[in-house]
Amino acid sequence: MHAEISVRTEGTNEISGSNRCGVIGLVLSIVGVCMCGFWLLTIPGLILSIIGLRKQPRTAATVGTIFGGIGIIEFIILGPLMLAIFLPALSRARDSAKEQITMDRIHAVQTASETFNADNGKYPTSMDQLENAKLLSPKETKDSWDNGLKFVGGGDTEPVITSSGRDGEFGTEDDLPSPSHP
Repeated sequence: MHAEISVRTEGTNEISGSNRCGVIGLVLSIVGVCMCGFWLLTIPGLILSIIGLRKQPRTAATVGTIFGGIGIIEFIILGPLMLAIFLPALSRARDSAKEQITMDRIHAVQTASETFNADNGKYPTSMDQLENAKLLSPKETKDSWDNGLKFVGGGDTEPVITSSGRDGEFGTEDDLPSPSHP
């Protein structure tokens, strides 16, 4: 009573109108361009798009190739520009960190001097006295640039501790603490 209609179609095993390689290449290329030419996405996107050009439909692969090329150009232009911006900032951050470490070491020497004064009734006259009293390690008597800290005074007066700073010479502008930081 019921009639069965069977329709046979050719090529039902493949998804028609799909070029996965081209589409994946397009997506990677677009994301790479949006991330200012991020080469970890742009280059694979370009390669997959070029591979996708060998299969129909080529629209996604063609657009992916264009975006991949734009991403590569963007990376070539923006890469050095970004380095020019970020490397000096990184250098300044490193110098600032070294200055802070040196200030912490100066403070540690001042604290050790106060402890020495409380124990002995007078301030130490050299770093060696602080090291011999086991109040400082040899590392704490040097600044971040591996120069020895300068110890002036002691006895009845509180010693003044300074670092020669980045240039390694005392009496220059980069000494720590500077005259404005007693």
